[in-house]
Amino acid sequence: LDYIDIQAEFEAFFQDTAYILDNTSDKIKFKSLLLSCYNDIVSTFRYKKRLGINAHEHAIIKKFSLMKDVLFMKADKGNTIVIIYKHDYVNKMMDILNDDTKFKEVHIDNTKDRLKTLQSWVQRHKHIFTDIEYSNVYPSSASIPTLYGQAKIHKDGTPMRPILSMVGAYNHGLASHLGNIFSGLRSSSNICKDSFNLAKFLGQSNLHDAYFFSLILIVYSQTYQL
Repeated sequence: LDYIDIQAEFEAFFQDTAYILDNTSDKIKFKSLLLSCYNDIVSTFRYKKRLGINAHEHAIIKKFSLMKDVLFMKADKGNTIVIIYKHDYVNKMMDILNDDTKFKEVHIDNTKDRLKTLQSWVQRHKHIFTDIEYSNVYPSSASIPTLYGQAKIHKDGTPMRPILSMVGAYNHGLASHLGNIFSGLRSSSNICKDSFNLAKFLGQSNLHDAYFFSLILIVYSQTYQL
């Protein structure tokens, strides 16, 4: 696709038709409209080329995207897209939320109170941050974390893995800051990256005189929206 030729065609079309419009303002609006059409054509072609799909496959995806009763989501494992009916997705997520051993319904949103408390704490401890760190950590606003699910297509019944997105939460900046501080632990030789790494380690080790400790992470309750 020759973008220069396409741009030239649009420019020639404008030159051949702009005389119809007497008002300069209308000519500017018309040229802006043509420029928008050109950008749409180019971006659509680049998008399809990047995905590596043909026109027929793109048409099928577009048809699915117009269906209001289906959802597209990323699978829990692998680079796979899952298409699921919206009511099935909601029912699966509600089954998770209805587990009162893990979730509790609250009737008061205390997001603003938590925001003010953290703002006060960060201000009092401003001296422990650099100017850039303080700007990133200090929360100027807050939103309720969003809960969503990713389909476990490798399990029977395709259950959902619940994920709580903390982006925009009152403590997201502080959590990111702490994550950067402790990032070195992830590459430590004393840390198992995943269950496969642990199984490999156990298979190659003499465990007769070894002691194992399990650390349980306690997550404080959060108000969420689905």
